[in-house]
Amino acid sequence: MQLKLPANREVEELPKDVLVKLPGDAGQMSFNTSVKGNMVSVTSTVSMNQAIIPEIYYPHLREFFSLIVDKYAAPMVLKRKDIN
Repeated sequence: MQLKLPANREVEELPKDVLVKLPGDAGQMSFNTSVKGNMVSVTSTVSMNQAIIPEIYYPHLREFFSLIVDKYAAPMVLKRKDIN
């Protein structure tokens, strides 16, 4: 996703980048942000490598999806740009 910032705003804080893998290579999630000029790029992928997850991994799976929800809800903090 690409976000174009107004000329009078700049990024103060972005969510931290993350790469999380499930045990047994059952799946992974990556979340990355970057800023170039007045454009903010947010890239996220979720890959599931197994259609059936063993019951022993359920606590990890629950934490995995909780992390996904938290990352997608993480704020991006903008501040007013000083224009001289």
